[in-house]
Amino acid sequence: MTGAVHPARDEEAAVALLAMGGPREETEVAPFLEALFSDRRMIRLPWFLRPFQDRLARRIARRRTPLVAPKYAAIGHSPLVATTEALARALEDTAGAAGRRLSAWAGMRYGPPRTPDVLGNALPTARATRVVLLPQYPFYSGATTESSLLEAEAAVTAHGLRPLRIERFGDHPLHLQLVEEQVRAVWDDVPMSRRDEAHLLFSAHGLPESYVRRGDPYHDEVRRAFEAVRDRLADIVPKERFHLSFQSRVGPVEWLRPYTDETLVRLGRSGVRSLVVVPFGFTCEHLETLEEIDIQYRELAHDNGITGFHRVPTPGTDPRYVALQLDLVEQALADDDGGAR
Repeated sequence: MTGAVHPARDEEAAVALLAMGGPREETEVAPFLEALFSDRRMIRLPWFLRPFQDRLARRIARRRTPLVAPKYAAIGHSPLVATTEALARALEDTAGAAGRRLSAWAGMRYGPPRTPDVLGNALPTARATRVVLLPQYPFYSGATTESSLLEAEAAVTAHGLRPLRIERFGDHPLHLQLVEEQVRAVWDDVPMSRRDEAHLLFSAHGLPESYVRRGDPYHDEVRRAFEAVRDRLADIVPKERFHLSFQSRVGPVEWLRPYTDETLVRLGRSGVRSLVVVPFGFTCEHLETLEEIDIQYRELAHDNGITGFHRVPTPGTDPRYVALQLDLVEQALADDDGGAR
């Protein structure tokens, strides 16, 4: 599968791939957590606690590091940074093969290499006047997408260049097709004797319900894309065997339901014995997939009778995902040119 490649222009395209980041070694765990809990768009405290958020973030990081560090150690620490950097190189190579001069960089929101540092080093010598900002979150949320975009926009404008933002791509036809094809590939791994009763569980990252009540579109975007993929797969799995749930909740507040762990227990107790789990909206392997799904949820599923546990991989540097990224970049540039192709 290849994306629609638009005609190259003389200007070199510049692209910043924006991701959350992840600890690459044990010493990065505490600073990563502190940066995350300090982000006022990610963690929205009551008004009377906001002046103390930085101080609270340090305390939370100190308390959570001994709990979280062993989880990262169990997966050899996060591959997210290396994968996003490899994606940037693959994007450059794919664009070059299509006749587009493109420079791509990977910037992280909460850990090194931080987006302002990456752009601060790259932009002074960039041969471009515009920088396409491409967050690696298919579905828009103010807690993730907007936070990353605002940080990157400030870095770009500080160098006198113009940022072009891409806010979402969860409903992009190439994204929907990629998810469909990945699910079909793993479905083929389910023993033929079990396919007539196997279920599909799409597990997306959670979000506090209060964010959605205040207008965050994340939940609606996830559900619409889930329904679109479900329709694409109707020939192999009936609608009643599709499920959408949310994982990775933190803290005492209510998050989007149903929760993935509770859904696994419910499915197992209802007699489901074979399950294909789709990490929905996760674009590369990280703690949520390698530890939470592959270790915690696999064990929970097995304890509740789900003996056939299959997991769809994240896109990572899959050529189909690279093609999607290039199509998004080309479309952003074309739209900025007034729709010219």
